[in-house]
Amino acid sequence: MRGCLFTLVLGAVVIGALLVFALPRVLEGVITASLTTAGFQTRETSVRLEQDDPLSLIRLKADRVTIDAVDATIGDLDAGAVHLVLEDVDLGTRAADAVTGTLSDVATVSGGDPIDIPEIRLAGDTTKLEAVASIDASDVEAIVTERVTAALGEPPTDVRIEAPNVMTITVRGFPVTGTLLVDETGALRLSLSDPISTDVVILEPKATLMDLRAVRVAGDRLVLEGDVDVSTLIG
Repeated sequence: MRGCLFTLVLGAVVIGALLVFALPRVLEGVITASLTTAGFQTRETSVRLEQDDPLSLIRLKADRVTIDAVDATIGDLDAGAVHLVLEDVDLGTRAADAVTGTLSDVATVSGGDPIDIPEIRLAGDTTKLEAVASIDASDVEAIVTERVTAALGEPPTDVRIEAPNVMTITVRGFPVTGTLLVDETGALRLSLSDPISTDVVILEPKATLMDLRAVRVAGDRLVLEGDVDVSTLIG
């Protein structure tokens, strides 16, 4: 009888240890593999799963999943660092009630030109993840100078970005005002007024992973707002 009781207790201890120590590590490995399957390529990835009630892990529920990555490639976008926090997570359906995070030191390409984005901030859940990105005004001005030069065959002598969403360029000695806007395709464009009356594309659709909704100038930054499909990040 004592031997049977000892066996039962030992079995319970082993199962408890598996729940507390082994199962979280296994699930973290599964999450890491799913990131790779989704096209999330990194030099180094860390996944940490937290759950106050170990029994919930059997149902594939987690209080929090934290993902950190270094030198990540997501689609056509590169990021020096990625930090994501998913809370109240259903690992089976890959759903989370809250998602926050940042993509730092981002580099992408639009129209053949490299574009640097210091940071993209993320907030929402797995059904709607909103993103805010900022680009240095000097970088935007350089891109516009290249695009206007290609469109007109000569470079503007001055390019300035101004709040709320205006750019002024000087061509052949004449100042021309342009409006920064997001068009129906999700591209970021500069629409120039008379006498030029032309549009130049600054960012092509999805160049930032974002479905762009709005653009504004804040100090020395161009701020982009939009939505990100969570599946592009976590599969």
